[in-house]
Amino acid sequence: MTIFVTNIDYSASPAELSIEFETRVGPIERLSWITDRITGKFRGFAFIDFMNPDDGQKAIFEMNDSEFKGRKLIVREATPKPGR
Repeated sequence: MTIFVTNIDYSASPAELSIEFETRVGPIERLSWITDRITGKFRGFAFIDFMNPDDGQKAIFEMNDSEFKGRKLIVREATPKPGR
């Protein structure tokens, strides 16, 4: 399961977010840090895949509405991007 994490502080780094989730949930297989195509600036959200598929549900339960770098994270299951 891929989870969607938003409301991430713009000063955060991918390493800091990884450590936060690995410490509280479990080992991460992949973290996709989303940046603007033109400016290269972080857009405030990321996608995470865990080594253990059950950790996705655990992350939603444990991390949604938790504070990270002064902001409350929004964590939910990722859904496919709708067609244009």
